[in-house]
Amino acid sequence: MKHAPDSRNGVTAVPILGGVIILMLIVFFLMARWDSEEQLMRHQARLITAVEGRKWKKIDAMMAADFTDNAGHDKAWALREPREALRHFMTLTIAPKQPTFQVLYPKREGDPMTGTVSTWLHFDGNGTPFAHIIKDTANSTSDPFLFTWRKESWKPWDWKLVSISHPLLLQAP
Repeated sequence: MKHAPDSRNGVTAVPILGGVIILMLIVFFLMARWDSEEQLMRHQARLITAVEGRKWKKIDAMMAADFTDNAGHDKAWALREPREALRHFMTLTIAPKQPTFQVLYPKREGDPMTGTVSTWLHFDGNGTPFAHIIKDTANSTSDPFLFTWRKESWKPWDWKLVSISHPLLLQAP
């Protein structure tokens, strides 16, 4: 007499196999989302959006305490002066043009991972006559802005802006 196959084994294997496949998909999704270059792109986009919206607390949180620009201005200056300049805009859109992202892995143990974003920024918007001067000056430059980010901890999303470099910053008071 033949025994009927034990259907419990087949039924149990399908949910386990399905669970393993779902778990693998989640791991691949998180690896792609937490990739260093992907995080650098996300942080840069959030910074531009925060500047457009004049969200100074968000911008402050994205900047490292030791932030500096190529003219030697510190974080306090970098939060104060753009706030003063951008208050002249009623509407503001900043469009990055031809951004290039580069993640720089540490050469020595203990050094932080850094990343750079080189991009031209196109300003558009309306406001006072001073807003139009800012917009025209920024849009007429032939040099890209260089943003430098530093990964602050083991967390994939923990990046801080450590510097911005552009010739226009050398003209600022």
